[in-house]
Amino acid sequence: MVIKINIKGKRVKENIEYRKIYGVWKNMMYRCYNPKNKEYRLYGGNGVVVCNRWKNLDNFIEDIDKIEGFDYELFFNYKNKLSLDKDKRNYNNKIYDITNCQFLLKEENNKFKPNQQKVVIGISPNNEEFQFYNQSEFAKQHGLRQSSIGDCLNNKCKTHKGWKFYYKK
Repeated sequence: MVIKINIKGKRVKENIEYRKIYGVWKNMMYRCYNPKNKEYRLYGGNGVVVCNRWKNLDNFIEDIDKIEGFDYELFFNYKNKLSLDKDKRNYNNKIYDITNCQFLLKEENNKFKPNQQKVVIGISPNNEEFQFYNQSEFAKQHGLRQSSIGDCLNNKCKTHKGWKFYYKK
């Protein structure tokens, strides 16, 4: 069952729907446009912007339930269960908009935070190059051991199953 968000009445602190949506919007805007925000250097200071449509709170409210992964119950009834993510679809995406963003469970979103993990380059035995920042996920996808990827990155070994790894500079 799809529940359409329709915020009625005053937009005040007591209106839970407004307060939660406003919080997501405000945090997104502050990360991108407020140099005093602690995460600004990773977002606005790194070229991340909000699309023109979402710079207007009313448009963001209108779009929020159309963003992939939005779940009314998880968003409004569970504290911090969903996070707005701009990177999972397109690593190092620089634009918050409806085509790039999606809602993820907080645990899933934490796997795609480039500010918490260094970017790694993996060269396959066939000389294919892969760029990633979650060693555990990459290891699962390619039948590798995460600890062995770490050993290569820390110069304890040169290769793992024919793969070479190094940190992006």
